[in-house]
Amino acid sequence: MQIKCITRQVGGPAPRGFTLVELLVVIAILAVLISLLLPAVQGVRAASRRSQCASNMRQVGLAVRQFAEAHRGSMPLSTHNLGVGEEKRAWIHTVAPFMESVDQLRICPDDPNGPARFKADLTSYILNSYVCVREDAGAVTNLNKMPATSKTIVAFEASDQIGTSHADHTHGTNWFKYGLTRPNRVKLIWDRIKEDVQTNRHGDHANYLYADGRVQQVAESEIDVWVHENFNFALPAR
Repeated sequence: MQIKCITRQVGGPAPRGFTLVELLVVIAILAVLISLLLPAVQGVRAASRRSQCASNMRQVGLAVRQFAEAHRGSMPLSTHNLGVGEEKRAWIHTVAPFMESVDQLRICPDDPNGPARFKADLTSYILNSYVCVREDAGAVTNLNKMPATSKTIVAFEASDQIGTSHADHTHGTNWFKYGLTRPNRVKLIWDRIKEDVQTNRHGDHANYLYADGRVQQVAESEIDVWVHENFNFALPAR
């Protein structure tokens, strides 16, 4: 038996590789595409964190309502003076039995103090003093006695200035105490609000929990309008 070796010759020039210029052009195009995609990806992530915060607040709101129903309408009380080791007495933990997992809900994913607050058994959300401090003039601390639950704010997103202190409620009675003719009145009001509430937690707005259990996004610019109108938006609606 004879074995024939067949040699195949391939004609034509050898394939040409990328030149340095072509490679640089490709890299430049990829860089442009990435720069265009990054803001979109970041926007999607920000929207996801904002939605997660709203979901957290909504579930906290349901727990607050169930707490009130179990206590003849009484809202959970704030803790004015928490000592070291007494963090579990804060309002967020008194409503914990009415939610599936308080540790998964009490921290906003956009809160820069979130990890520290979580470790300290605190929360990213702060109660409206007008629904938890009976001594405040104009306060309504019983859910059944609130004339307009859909217009009454129960909780805000806690200010970055609070850090890991034990403050668990706002001080709404101090926000608008300045006279209409007081110099720098608007700035003074804003300074007081900012001590309690982070009005721009999610870009230019924040989430607000209402007594009927819903969560609404309110732009910081709208809060500014209320400040100029001398409208204390923390007061329970009548």
